[in-house]
Amino acid sequence: MLLILDGGLGSELERRGARIDLPLWSASALMECPDLVEEIHREYIEAGADVITTCSFRTHRRSLEKAGIGSRSRELTQLSARLARSAAEGTNVRVAGSVSPL
Repeated sequence: MLLILDGGLGSELERRGARIDLPLWSASALMECPDLVEEIHREYIEAGADVITTCSFRTHRRSLEKAGIGSRSRELTQLSARLARSAAEGTNVRVAGSVSPL
């Protein structure tokens, strides 16, 4: 079986003007422009992706602690999954989690 994955979410966020500076990188978009995150997911689906990836690359506690918001790890990780699942609702598209190297 051949599956088509989505493209780079962080790159697309940056191209559209979302703030993606370290240490939060794409996690900033979850707090500042979640609608944009979901819109990008939908566009990847419309482009033919069979699998979209959550915006959770930087939602682990270690990165969030560097920004003083480590306690929001679970909340932001769950939000990233909800946004992707919402975009995929009513389709056969699968949602994959994204975890940065630790």
